[in-house]
Amino acid sequence: MVTILHEKNWTVGKEILNTLIIIAMIGFCNYLYHSIYSSQTLILVELIEFQLEALVVSFIPISLITLLRQNILLKRHIREAEEINRKASGEFSDNRKDKVVLISALNPRNDFSCNCSDILFFHALDNYVVIHFIKDSNHIKEIIRTTLKKAKDDLHEYPNFFHCHKSYIVNLDKVIKVSGNAQGLKLHFDNVNEIIPVSRQLHQEFKHIFGIN
Repeated sequence: MVTILHEKNWTVGKEILNTLIIIAMIGFCNYLYHSIYSSQTLILVELIEFQLEALVVSFIPISLITLLRQNILLKRHIREAEEINRKASGEFSDNRKDKVVLISALNPRNDFSCNCSDILFFHALDNYVVIHFIKDSNHIKEIIRTTLKKAKDDLHEYPNFFHCHKSYIVNLDKVIKVSGNAQGLKLHFDNVNEIIPVSRQLHQEFKHIFGIN
């Protein structure tokens, strides 16, 4: 099934509703085509009855298929997360971790520098990037005017950074746990409330990092 919902707003109910809307649109186009092709007058009452019949008939199978699909995905992602957690310890630690990372801002006076091992993740926010890092055991955020693509270019020498989502780059060395739900894999950091998603497009690439097919 195709969904147009943003991952953060996704629920099973919204998935079912989204699919029913698509079916209603197809039904409307089908009725309209039939009326034009057969030269019949488009009658609103008939259209409404046609749509209601289609929705009532399709509601139960769509609900069952969606629930079954999400249950399969939930179990699969939980299993993958558990396997990644077993393999992740020390995976990316190397002699680069204590080097200073320099992230270039559009204004050079606002360039950001920090030890690689202190950076948690980068979050794209409109025309800015929010850098989450640790300083004196505290979680700090700093905003610089740049793009996530430029930040990624600055990080190309550091294999522990992974562009896991269109809005996030994470330091895999700082991920303390990977969890899974029906939407996919989620990354957790110590003393940070924000949970970072791994996008569906990068799901396989993320698993391959840990040798999981």
